[in-house]
Amino acid sequence: GVKLVEPSDFTGSLRNRENIYHKIGNMLDSAKQSVVLVTSAEGLIRKNDLLKKSLKRLKDRNVKIRIVAPITKENLDATKELVKFAEVRNTQRINARFAIVDENEIMFMVLDDKDVHSNYDVGIWMEAPFFSKAIIDMFNVVWNNLEDSRSVIVKLGGKK
Repeated sequence: GVKLVEPSDFTGSLRNRENIYHKIGNMLDSAKQSVVLVTSAEGLIRKNDLLKKSLKRLKDRNVKIRIVAPITKENLDATKELVKFAEVRNTQRINARFAIVDENEIMFMVLDDKDVHSNYDVGIWMEAPFFSKAIIDMFNVVWNNLEDSRSVIVKLGGKK
């Protein structure tokens, strides 16, 4: 009665940023409790452009959404849009790109988006509760020490 679970059935690598965002969109569609997005300053703009509708649906379903990214004058408009659906916090020190859904499924990008053309971006997807929970535990420690996006918006000249 024991069923062997093959780890390779729950992992995959994706090449090309379009494919990565498609997979992240699928992950978001299945979210029931929580979504964590950590991204670059440029990635925040892309997420606003490509995932805003999904994030709005998640908010309407009471899914908790947390986003961490460097907030800059260049992505201020995207930040103002995303705070309608998510808690957004500012970081100037964390340089990472990943998405975690329901502390179960994770997509992390292995290259810096400043250094790679979108066609050659690489993401690793895993359905791995143990690994995802470990990353979330570390994320939670950092989250509590990050600046809230609303104060950054005011500092950069935008309105709350």
